[in-house]
Amino acid sequence: MHTRSTADLLLPFRGATLATRLLVAAVYALGAVLPLGLFTVPAPARAQTSIVDVCTGVSLPRSAVTDIIRPVITGIATPLESSINSLLNILVPRLNLNATTLLNNAASGQDIRLGVLDVNGNVVDAPDACINQADAFTLENEQGISIGGNRITGLGSGGAVAIAGELNSIAFGNGALTAATAVDAIALGREAEILGGASGSIALGADASVSVANSLALGADSAALRGALANYAAVGLSTPQTSVGEVSFGAIGAERQLTNVAAGSALTDAVNVGQLQGVSTSLQALADLAVTYDDATAATLTLGGTGGTRVTNLTPGLLALGSADAVNGAQLFGLGSSLAAEIGGSTAFDPATSTIDIGLTY
Repeated sequence: MHTRSTADLLLPFRGATLATRLLVAAVYALGAVLPLGLFTVPAPARAQTSIVDVCTGVSLPRSAVTDIIRPVITGIATPLESSINSLLNILVPRLNLNATTLLNNAASGQDIRLGVLDVNGNVVDAPDACINQADAFTLENEQGISIGGNRITGLGSGGAVAIAGELNSIAFGNGALTAATAVDAIALGREAEILGGASGSIALGADASVSVANSLALGADSAALRGALANYAAVGLSTPQTSVGEVSFGAIGAERQLTNVAAGSALTDAVNVGQLQGVSTSLQALADLAVTYDDATAATLTLGGTGGTRVTNLTPGLLALGSADAVNGAQLFGLGSSLAAEIGGSTAFDPATSTIDIGLTY
């Protein structure tokens, strides 16, 4: 590579003032020393993230910005800049290089711009205006896309284009679609789709589909079709209910089990089979104690106690012609006592034996 001397550099400035020529020479000297120090000082091996310029694609290990620049600042830039600035302050007042501040800023982690030099030492910039946004990203092999481990990879071929058709929507997977009238929608999986009007919905899994707003279809071939309901009758509740959306784990004829569900505690929590089995056990215990009719006609009722069953706490039955009420013990005791009194003498009613002992004197 051809090397230009300081004298060669000053040839175009032969007619300039002495101050100008000294300024050019000083800048040339600083520019010659700094790259030498930057790229010849050995860097210690460290597992640090590289700095990448999104416009030029240049990657520079972070150690080159911290561990390499710092000795350059201390050993070269600071003394040289101090000398040059002293000269500049005499020749061109209120002008200095400020190189040390710039290098310190870079070493401390502030944003810097990485560039490339050609064989002649010229800075090569991006050919066009730097654009770091795009409408699409295409892989050469696009059937499957994996993001992880600081990499985006693609395998296979022949993948269909994914389309996110509305604001804040995401479509990821071959043929995945969010319709143009579905905002804030997410379709993840091969041919997963959010149909028109299903804003705020998520389809997760191959061929999963959502056609209603604020709903989720979870799993391959799942479909969310019902959506929000207003004033619907819920089983076991007396008041109308309202929902804001639907979560579907399958489809009609292709249902899924929801497993590993913790026991619910709040009124709106889901319950698991273990809780339902507990309810079933309690109901069976009540059924074992309940009095039931002998058959569906309800014509007879047989109490099942050993040796018979005492029925207590009966309200007095109606004693009238045609009455079908049961009578209680108090009514029978009153009847026996009345009969004994009518007979007279020493006649007495014995409630223990339900008999009347007649005691008459002739």
